[in-house]
Amino acid sequence: MRKPTWKAALIAAVTVTAAVAISPLALADPARAADDPRHIQVYNENVENLPTANLECHGDWTDLLYYMKVQDHNPDIYLVHQISGKRQLDKLVSKMEKMFGEQYAAKIADPTPKKMKSPCGAPKQYQTNAVIYSTERFSVANADNNTWRAQALNSKGECVNSNQARTQAVKVLLKDRLSGKHVTAASVHWATKRSGGPPCAASNAREIAEELSAKGYGGDLRVVGGDFNYTATSGGTDYRGWYKSINADLGGKLGLRDVVFDKCEKSGELAKCLRANSTNGSGTSRIDFLFAAKPGGVPKVTATHTIGFDEGDAADRQVTGTDRADRRYSDHRAVRARVHY
Repeated sequence: MRKPTWKAALIAAVTVTAAVAISPLALADPARAADDPRHIQVYNENVENLPTANLECHGDWTDLLYYMKVQDHNPDIYLVHQISGKRQLDKLVSKMEKMFGEQYAAKIADPTPKKMKSPCGAPKQYQTNAVIYSTERFSVANADNNTWRAQALNSKGECVNSNQARTQAVKVLLKDRLSGKHVTAASVHWATKRSGGPPCAASNAREIAEELSAKGYGGDLRVVGGDFNYTATSGGTDYRGWYKSINADLGGKLGLRDVVFDKCEKSGELAKCLRANSTNGSGTSRIDFLFAAKPGGVPKVTATHTIGFDEGDAADRQVTGTDRADRRYSDHRAVRARVHY
């Protein structure tokens, strides 16, 4: 079983011996390889306001945490979108700490977001974004001027800041206690087609690149994840302009690496692989993206995976012995990647 204070122990270069109580969760936790200071483990997910089994828009949100638990490495950074506010974020962080035996904290875009209309009613009427990070791995180096709004088309045909609370993005500059390096991490959520988001995708992509490298941010790595509510292609490998501008592997001058595109390009079956990595619940499109960059180029990325709903179900059964297989952890499939300095 993994000791919860391994990172603090490594940093302090001391050996700590502790008695650890055995629990069902602990018994289900496999041996874990030591984390490597040369990379960070990042997850990206639209958490859909942490859906539970009895809601009209139901789900089983803890399935993804069980999946994280049975992996070789805990999350170092978890980029979340569509969290209800600080109270629900605190609930998520507390659950992570209990399940992973590691301390976490978060930066939220708006602790009390403005109410919005939702077909799912009250559980999804409040939405914002957050960056969750391991406090055993990171300390905060800067969180000033750390929010911005995604743009949407207004009635005059202009791209202006969206009035939806959920489009407020958040970023934080973190210092890696293991490597001594700095990471800017950001979480974004663009407006839907109905709310005028897609026509402003190009300007929103530019703004992401600017925010990641703004004064007081930047660092040795930059990671941004989000629900972009817009696909990268209009079909196959017919890439949209916004996506070509941001994807460094397509020559995009904004210079970010799409971790899934990187994986699929290396697979030798690019189009097939991209289809297999769709993120929406219907399995037909990819609207959730995790991008990474570093000064002067793009980082090496490994262990990239789009996490299936069945994988969440299987992890829940492995850890607890039971699962609601008819309930998904979200309407969006999460993406995991190991990003190297």
